[in-house]
Amino acid sequence: MNESKDNFSTLANTAGDIVESAASEAGRQYEEARKGVASVLERGKDIYGSACKRALKKTRAADGVIHDNPYQTILFGIGLGAIIGFLAARRN
Repeated sequence: MNESKDNFSTLANTAGDIVESAASEAGRQYEEARKGVASVLERGKDIYGSACKRALKKTRAADGVIHDNPYQTILFGIGLGAIIGFLAARRN
């Protein structure tokens, strides 16, 4: 009876050690995954910031061209609209 109790106690201790080891490994893997996600998120923020800066620079350049050449811009818009209208009417 005492031997069964000791065996059960040893089994319970071993099972507890296994659970602790698995939890520790899961925690380590979680930390690695969290660090990876944080790294990817940081790179994404950098790429987004860079793209926004480039888009803003291009937008300002286009705005400058439009303000410097208003009549040419209007004629270009009319011409482009006429071409699109012609092609759309031709499809139907």
